[in-house]
Amino acid sequence: PLWLDEQSTARVVAGSPDLAALWNTGSADGYLHPPLAYLGQWLATRGAPEPTPFRLRLPAAVAGLLSLALLAALGALVFDRATGLVAAGLMAVSIYHVDYSQEARPYMAAMALTLGHYTALFAWLERGHVRWLACFAACAVLALYTHHLALIHVAVSAGVAAALALGIGRSRRAWKPLAVALGCVALAYVPQISNLVGFLSSEEITARHTLALGPRFLHAAVQRWGSGAGATTLLYEACFLAGALHIAVRRDATALALFGWVAGPLA
Repeated sequence: PLWLDEQSTARVVAGSPDLAALWNTGSADGYLHPPLAYLGQWLATRGAPEPTPFRLRLPAAVAGLLSLALLAALGALVFDRATGLVAAGLMAVSIYHVDYSQEARPYMAAMALTLGHYTALFAWLERGHVRWLACFAACAVLALYTHHLALIHVAVSAGVAAALALGIGRSRRAWKPLAVALGCVALAYVPQISNLVGFLSSEEITARHTLALGPRFLHAAVQRWGSGAGATTLLYEACFLAGALHIAVRRDATALALFGWVAGPLA
């Protein structure tokens, strides 16, 4: 019942008797994933005689459901509640979201953590409570240790946060708490650098494309995360274009900052 990549997850989990062993994931999977990529599956299978497909896939299902709630919250925070519900609804019927939410891989955990750190960032910009910065930093660090692509997302969000916090746009929040939060993220990431270097220097095709997705990324993302193919892909692209036009008309700096999320992987 487990397909090839899921079998890799099962092997890493079964071969990690404790957290110290799990931390050395890089040497077990060719540095394709950071150390915490398999943490959810490792926790879900503790105490079981063997890592069953249900237990291995459960963390992805939980993260997939959590992603829907976080996207709804992000949409409501930046736009309004209706926008958040529409966005979450489109994600809920995305065939790839449904598929990856049933797969024993780290993609849904990375999705939930990325949504979490963006939601916390915009909540801080909107409300100013330091606890949101703490949540932002925690989600950012966990994302960096869960998937290599988070390196782009966290770098983009850090730039967006710094720009908005320094007064480019409507935010007038003090920049010192943000600087402390970003400094904590950077310091917490230092032990991961060796794993990232191993990933980039490997011969795997994944290493060559994860951090350089190319100019066709947006259309490919719509195809993969929308309907997969066919005319319904146009629905997702139409929603994106309509939203982009609405943001441009509003000239809302906070909303415009979301484009960094899309443009980041194209850099």
